[in-house]
Amino acid sequence: MSITLDYISAEPVPPTVAAQVVAEADTLVASFDWWGEPISIDVSPKRISGSTRIRLGGYGLVEVPKDEEALMVCRDTRFIVSQLSTWSAKYAITWRLSEVGAEVGAVVGGKPDAKLASYVSGLCKGLKLPDTAVPDILKKHEARKY
Repeated sequence: MSITLDYISAEPVPPTVAAQVVAEADTLVASFDWWGEPISIDVSPKRISGSTRIRLGGYGLVEVPKDEEALMVCRDTRFIVSQLSTWSAKYAITWRLSEVGAEVGAVVGGKPDAKLASYVSGLCKGLKLPDTAVPDILKKHEARKY
């Protein structure tokens, strides 16, 4: 599995919309305690795209038990898909999501398509830890940020 989740608008995005999405993404960077990396939005001449590290994958010197990594990957992926869904509904953007160049689904009309819903469900299936474990995991692995 890839370390990053990539996303790109399927169609050109007007510059004013791109600027709004970038500004909102910048706000999210500081308002959410990201596992690997925060959501990021890049603007090209006509499309907007981004890539977020959702897995630590041996990043740095941090050793993370698989069950903790799985919960955090699920959490961040759900958050990213939710935010892309919000932007999709608000700005009429269709997003294509991929991992290692393979499309994992899309957000269309403010909702994940069946393929993306299945991808997220697969990431989150069989978690051994409850969502309530997230704050302790974040604190335990504080070194991941440095």
